[in-house]
Amino acid sequence: MRRLGSSFLGLALSAVLLAVLATQIDLAAMGRVLAHADPSLLPLALGGLALDLAARTVRWRVLLARAPRPGYRATFRYLAIGYLVNDVLPGRLGELVRAHLIGRREGVGTSRALGSIALERGLDVVAAAVLGLLAVLALGIGGPLRGGFAILAAGSLGALLVLALAPHRWLREVVDGLAARAVRGPLRTVGPRVAAFLHALLDAAAPATVGPGLALSAFAWLATAGVFFVAAAALGLHLAPPAILVIAVAANLGTAIPSAPAGIGPFEFAVVFVGSAVGLDASSALLLGVLSHLLAVVPVCLIGAVALAGMGWDVRTLGPDAAGPTPVVPADAAH
Repeated sequence: MRRLGSSFLGLALSAVLLAVLATQIDLAAMGRVLAHADPSLLPLALGGLALDLAARTVRWRVLLARAPRPGYRATFRYLAIGYLVNDVLPGRLGELVRAHLIGRREGVGTSRALGSIALERGLDVVAAAVLGLLAVLALGIGGPLRGGFAILAAGSLGALLVLALAPHRWLREVVDGLAARAVRGPLRTVGPRVAAFLHALLDAAAPATVGPGLALSAFAWLATAGVFFVAAAALGLHLAPPAILVIAVAANLGTAIPSAPAGIGPFEFAVVFVGSAVGLDASSALLLGVLSHLLAVVPVCLIGAVALAGMGWDVRTLGPDAAGPTPVVPADAAH
């Protein structure tokens, strides 16, 4: 019931944001942009998307350093299936699905897989916030956009450093102590699972893995910006690279809030909001958002569907009940 309520809230929010955008567009202006578009450039976006997915696949294996890691092909397959579920179903169920798949089929353990995914999402936020702040500074933009990126970058980077550099032995003792108390209380069912998840998070957050993981996250975001660059070029929109970068990271960070599947609504709203700060009119920015979103989502869904079909699995068997209780995992900022 709680997940159903959250999904309904997300759908309602997406509908509101799309309605707001509908009041700001000029159909005639959109028609003029489309009349001069060059669709022959669009296949180039697949290169950026391929680099993005490759970096995220390698990063997930890095964060599973203390687990029996599967090969690159298997890791990519589980990643693609998870992204497919995120893009077609509400509630970020794809994270649970891929954690369940890699945890059970590869002997990683679901809790360890969830811990790696939680850190993965944290690294995404840190890298996106830092790159967004650098792009805003390069563009000379001030106001709430600069302030927002500065606060997010400082807060997320600080939290990551604390997690990576804090005495893990002491933190594990604290977790075990709290879990022992929970066993004797009303949380006796949830406590041990939360403790296992936190131990897995600490395993993934070793300094030896956080550094490479953060570098791969930054590379993935730059590859994502490449998809936006191709979309802008195809539409004939002339934007400086820092402008494209800040639009790309803001759009994907916007999908962290509850919304419709694939982040429809917040993604486009963020592109229009940030686009106005870099000189784009609302109609052109909305076209850029819609086209970039399609270039990112449609190929990933096709890849995920092929991967799922190859495994002979039915999505209905990979729901949250199969993966256990929903942990507190940051929303996927990228897919």
